Amino acid sequence: MILAFAGMTSTMEISLNWIKEFTEIPAKYSAKELSHLLTIRTCEVEGYKDERQKFACMVVGKVLKMRPHPNADKLKLADTDIGGKIVQIVCGGKNLVEGMIVPIALPGAVVNWHGAGEVMELKETKIRGEHSFGMICAGEEIGLPPSPPEFITDLGEMWAKSGEKPAKPGTPLADALGLGDTILEVDNKSLTHRPDLWGHYGMAREFAAFLGQKLKPFAPKVKFPMEGERVKVVMPKEIGDRFVAVIIKGVKIEESPAWLKRKLSAVGMRPVNNIVDVTNYVMLETGQPMHAFDRKVLGTDTLAVRFAKKDEVMEAIDHKKRVLSEQDALVTNGKDAMAIAGVMGGANSEISAATTEIILEAACWNHILIRKTSQKHGLRTDAAQRFEKSLDPELSILALERACELILKICKGAQIAGPATDVYNKKTAGIAVSLDVKTVTGKIGAEISEKEIAEHLKSLGFGVTKAGKGKLEVSIPSWRATKDVNIEDDLVEEVARMYGYEKIAPTLPLLPIKLPLANRERQLKNMARSILSNSLGFDEVSFYSFYGMPEIKKCMLPANAHVTIQNPLTDDQTHMRISLLPNILKAVEKNLNVRDNFKIYEIGRTYIKGPEFFPREEKFICGVVIGSFYDGLGALQAFLKAFPINARVETTATLPPYAHPAKCASLKANRGGIEIATVYEVHPQILKNFGIKANVAAFEINFTRLAELGQDEKNYIPIPRFPGIEIDVSVLVNAKTKVREIQELIRRSDQNLIANISLIDIFEDKSLGEGKKSFTFRVLLQSPDRTLTDEEMKKVQERIFKTLRNEEFVIRGL
Repeated sequence: MILAFAGMTSTMEISLNWIKEFTEIPAKYSAKELSHLLTIRTCEVEGYKDERQKFACMVVGKVLKMRPHPNADKLKLADTDIGGKIVQIVCGGKNLVEGMIVPIALPGAVVNWHGAGEVMELKETKIRGEHSFGMICAGEEIGLPPSPPEFITDLGEMWAKSGEKPAKPGTPLADALGLGDTILEVDNKSLTHRPDLWGHYGMAREFAAFLGQKLKPFAPKVKFPMEGERVKVVMPKEIGDRFVAVIIKGVKIEESPAWLKRKLSAVGMRPVNNIVDVTNYVMLETGQPMHAFDRKVLGTDTLAVRFAKKDEVMEAIDHKKRVLSEQDALVTNGKDAMAIAGVMGGANSEISAATTEIILEAACWNHILIRKTSQKHGLRTDAAQRFEKSLDPELSILALERACELILKICKGAQIAGPATDVYNKKTAGIAVSLDVKTVTGKIGAEISEKEIAEHLKSLGFGVTKAGKGKLEVSIPSWRATKDVNIEDDLVEEVARMYGYEKIAPTLPLLPIKLPLANRERQLKNMARSILSNSLGFDEVSFYSFYGMPEIKKCMLPANAHVTIQNPLTDDQTHMRISLLPNILKAVEKNLNVRDNFKIYEIGRTYIKGPEFFPREEKFICGVVIGSFYDGLGALQAFLKAFPINARVETTATLPPYAHPAKCASLKANRGGIEIATVYEVHPQILKNFGIKANVAAFEINFTRLAELGQDEKNYIPIPRFPGIEIDVSVLVNAKTKVREIQELIRRSDQNLIANISLIDIFEDKSLGEGKKSFTFRVLLQSPDRTLTDEEMKKVQERIFKTLRNEEFVIRGL
């Protein structure tokens, strides 16, 4: 029912006309210049829009005489006064009569032709042979509220209803309707630390300060009766600092006056009715959200604030029922919940056409509670957004006074029924900060006089007194004392931005400049990325550091090893990841729909829950290959060789739950024997869980350990002067025989001439016998001082065969 319960946007719209009600803005400043000044002095302006441009070449006109169109039965010729000039305009409006005051679009105006979406620029023309100078418009054709079908907007009738004085013919339409405003769009993120800037008066204070103008005091002219009916308020200290309320009787719910609707619409707020619009207006003006309850529906004059009961259900004004927790604060009538405190009102007490008495309230809530409730229930309302910034408690009574003033002004017959109730649990203690002038000039890097420093601070509402030579005592105003300005450095920043960052000459620091130490881990990560992407043909992917229970179950991971997110962004991001594989497998499943073969990897952190407060963080590289275990092993060994680090393949006793138990291995660095990686085929059940119908091999490299270990030294080996001879050796072995075992036997056969041994094939087939497989090695024979003869090659080959036979291995192919 109020702005507090409207949807939140990423920008706040500021009306310059509204700002001008509190301070003067010299005419010499354009909207572009003001946007720039506000950006470099206070907060980021994303853009601005000039309402006047929309109504260019449009004026108020008065129909003086009408006559039929000679060539069209449905059209009329209207002699129209457009301000010192009478022109003929062809029009087909059914309600057009002589004496009617209407909006006129002159040649050059841009209109939405008949409101049908066809935007066109008007030109002086002939319609069915009759001259027409412009267009008499319906509301939908020029961005005003729509008129009934084939009707013209009657400005005279509109002004008569609102009690406003009609504008004279020829008056620019923007001026006549009060639509000549400029709207600045301010990025909400730049206001996070400034709760005082969430209303036009706070913004006006900034404009007055950097433009050197005076700020008009904010002093509503309303007095509460000393006696009469009053609200009983119960406000626990842990829920809020202040709660003020008053009863207003004799209310009639109706449409707001035109000036109020225009001001709300200008800054993106939809008018609703007079009471709702006043609460919205006050919030936009002061930054203090408010709420109005229907007194009779409330059934009592008691407003009791409490925490919700466990699983208590409440229907809010968006007509959605929500299950609340014991951490959610409620405003009740002593029994039933009437509003989620500071977030959204209840459907059971909202203002309706039958409302005649209201209870109006403004409060200052515990900002942490509001933030948690808003996040938990996904209710990022404008009220919550303001309350969570920690509002000034002094705003509550000012807002209540202003709302009462406006209601009495626009709602004839309304009267305040009694004194305002003011429960003030925690008054903001005055904060005084000592400021050293030399500190200010030294940190800013500019010579600023003590007098100028004091003037800048006073313009922002700070109290400044002299406290000795080069010393100032600065008292912090209540609207800046809520987590904003607390220490001397905060005041230095205030002086710097008002002085002007652009005036500060850039200078190099006086300290000697030294080159920073190379970020070794970053260098190694870039190298790893280059090897995988450029040399090995992998594509890099990147995911959030979260996944949900479905992924945990699909990968058979232990749920209790995960750190859970208290306020997850979505249902599939509820747990911090302990492995990179689950998200990668989701990507594999999607990519297999369009590609049969690919290789992808991710570099990222894992977070494993431990006994300490923070989880154990380690960085990993996880890569997957569509293929067998040996495809994954080959990719991993190629990476480690290029990195370079020498490692050996070993069986592993600690398998991840998603690895195939018979097709996995670990790789340990030769230096120190530290395990740095695992490689495996993904377990068939895991693949089935993800809907993957292909063999997938994966490797996981503990990049944190790899970076700590560093690269192995590269030794220069000159290019051989003499050619080598390659021979292939195929050996029948038991299924559990390790490749390294056979390689060592071959190397032992001749320490001088065997230069390299490479595994080129592994063959497994029933024809080899039960529990058997075949390794094929390519052996390079080479001498540093001569070309080997065939006879020498045969002798080495025979020694290799003999060594293998002595260990009871069978040589295949002989």
